[in-house]
Amino acid sequence: MNQYPREAAEKSEEERFRIGARRRVIIIVIEIVLIAVAVYFRGYLEIVRPAVEVSDLRTEVNIKAGLRRNLSLVLQEYGFDPAWISLGCVYGPEGDTVRVLWSIRTPPGVALFSLAHDVDEAVQEFGAFATGVENPRTHEMTIHIRRGIRLVHSMHFTYDQGIRRRAGVVSVLLDGLADASRSDIERYMEDLEDIACLIKPAPDQADLARELSVGGKEIILHFHFAERRKGGTSVFAEDMSPGVLRNRTERILNDFRGAVGFYITTESSIPRASKNLRAMLRARGLRPLPTEILMYVDRSDDPDIMTARMNEIAEAAVQNGSAIAVVELHDDALDFIDANIERLRKRGFRFQAIHKILEQQ
Repeated sequence: MNQYPREAAEKSEEERFRIGARRRVIIIVIEIVLIAVAVYFRGYLEIVRPAVEVSDLRTEVNIKAGLRRNLSLVLQEYGFDPAWISLGCVYGPEGDTVRVLWSIRTPPGVALFSLAHDVDEAVQEFGAFATGVENPRTHEMTIHIRRGIRLVHSMHFTYDQGIRRRAGVVSVLLDGLADASRSDIERYMEDLEDIACLIKPAPDQADLARELSVGGKEIILHFHFAERRKGGTSVFAEDMSPGVLRNRTERILNDFRGAVGFYITTESSIPRASKNLRAMLRARGLRPLPTEILMYVDRSDDPDIMTARMNEIAEAAVQNGSAIAVVELHDDALDFIDANIERLRKRGFRFQAIHKILEQQ
């Protein structure tokens, strides 16, 4: 009679034992997992997290250095002397730099709105942006640079009438139009800068000269003298008679009425006819190109070489007050000229039409 209850009790006891064993196994597994998690997080806190923090710190240091470098480069592009720039800092409670303050003495003629635009472009590389605030009463400007909501740099520009940038006056001449394609000539005609051109006064260039003159381009006539006439093939030679020289000159001046000046080169060490021509042209109101300030930009496949030459011409303009750059026309010549005019104009250089240079000589 009591056999079944006893068996049931034994089964119940066995079941409780199995359940208890499973629970102990589960607890052990959980403890092992917790230990593994603790070990992992301990390793993270001791190894990974410090490494991440160091990496973030290095990134922040690089960003700060990059921002300061790019801002200095913009000021350099606009011709600011380092002596005009003072730096200060706003420090946080832990002694770290919160904001860099730039106090900048600004000479007359600096295009501050253009500078503010270039500053904004320079800081975007580092996830920052710039905004300019002008005081119309004092003609001063402050440019604030922010990363997110943090104000990291403030550049305050104060005009100082007593300082000047190292700059001068430059005029640009384009050579080689005689061999240019129609598309190059049209591109030159459309260019808005005051870029004059050198043209040899050959009969087949008269129509082009008239077109350029009507289009508002200034023309310098380039007369090249051979030492002697060679079977009549040379247009000008040093042994030409005064009568022949006079007749040719009159015909040229009639065909090239838009010319504002002239440039004479000779292969002879004893100029005779070329000397007479100079006097004739001056008597007709044309002015000679001043060779002492004339500098050529040699054609090169390396734009850095040509840019370096333009920098030499700019330095000559600083030393002499003015300079003339002669650039040979090729595929990218006008783009090169326009880019360098913009670059040097930022530094304070003035680009004048060639007739103004001639009038000052």
